[in-house]
Amino acid sequence: MAGLFRMIPEANLVHLRNYNFHSVAPTPLDRLLSRIWWTPIADALPRWLSPNVITLMGACCMFAINYCLFTYIHKLDYYNAPDWVPLFIALMLLLYLTFDGIDGKQARRLGVSSPLGQLMDHGVDALVSVFYVYMCFTLFPGGFNMTVMLLLAVAPLHVLGTVWRESEFYTFSSTSGVVGVTETNLMTMLLQLLNYFCDAKDFNRVLYKVPRKMKYTLLGKMTPGYIDVFMLIQFAMLFMAYVEGLWGVFGILKDSRKRLGYLWFITSAALQTHLAAYFAYTVPADCKVLACLFASTVGGIICVTNIVRLICKGKLRRFHCELLPYHLLMLYFFGVPFLKSHRYDVRKLVLPHKTFRQALLGVTVYGFCYTFFVFAKTSHEILTYLRIPFFTVPSKPGRL
Repeated sequence: MAGLFRMIPEANLVHLRNYNFHSVAPTPLDRLLSRIWWTPIADALPRWLSPNVITLMGACCMFAINYCLFTYIHKLDYYNAPDWVPLFIALMLLLYLTFDGIDGKQARRLGVSSPLGQLMDHGVDALVSVFYVYMCFTLFPGGFNMTVMLLLAVAPLHVLGTVWRESEFYTFSSTSGVVGVTETNLMTMLLQLLNYFCDAKDFNRVLYKVPRKMKYTLLGKMTPGYIDVFMLIQFAMLFMAYVEGLWGVFGILKDSRKRLGYLWFITSAALQTHLAAYFAYTVPADCKVLACLFASTVGGIICVTNIVRLICKGKLRRFHCELLPYHLLMLYFFGVPFLKSHRYDVRKLVLPHKTFRQALLGVTVYGFCYTFFVFAKTSHEILTYLRIPFFTVPSKPGRL
């Protein structure tokens, strides 16, 4: 277990002093916003404000969003969402987009770019990605449906593709060159604002009904009976998420000299994230909120531990012993019904529902604690070795 040892091996500490960050392929919208929004704000910031503090402010915005989602939206369905939640989400996203765009500019402006900043920026972005999909709960009926499940499963793969590209090619790119994080955030903000200011009936309008004869065919049974505006937006989001994901996979496979290693890396991650998302999809309704957090922490642990490996120039990890409690709980959940279907006596294996819920809560809390521990321990090792402050700016800033 990583918690019993150093997060950064002593032999790899020397790489912290050779830190170099190269960002490539900004989208046209990134360049526009950088010129008219992020750069003017960054230039106006006081020089005593640490870039790490700016990153944490962005993280607090996303924490506030998810706190409201899981606290005020009962059964995770938009019909139960308070009227003010979509507007609050849009405002918090605007702040997050601003903080995420100016923290790196402040670091370069002060000459304090460091591996610690990379850990905070990439780590926060990774955690935001694995919790981002829950904003759909204010937009679409049905709660945690199949579309949300698939979006949750694919989100960590975008982060891991970026991590692999930076590890092998030493360049950071979170976009295909056309659609990136900025476009996604702005589109989500627009949908939240439309949801707040427009009548929900406009989004419930049926666009297409499946013919009665087709309902009894194989294709008809696999597709919904009708398509409304809500469904169309969901399907468009799902399509774009997987197209962008596959675009990234094939792009790396085209350029990589370690194709087999990358395939093994991304496939193992995909299996774990999709299994965790399916687990959240199939648990009883009263466990759904916990299961969502459970699934997100699976993706979060995989992403954050590999970001740490990236920073210290270590080999990216395919297997994560930290996830053993997760795998044991999912093995129980899927394994007992499987054995029962094959006529095995599983009465001694079946846990009371209350006990299962407590186990789910325990594993989820463990996941959050472990993720925080990784951030704290890695930050401490970087701060100790480089002798740099976390919340303040060095008195003699320069390249660290």
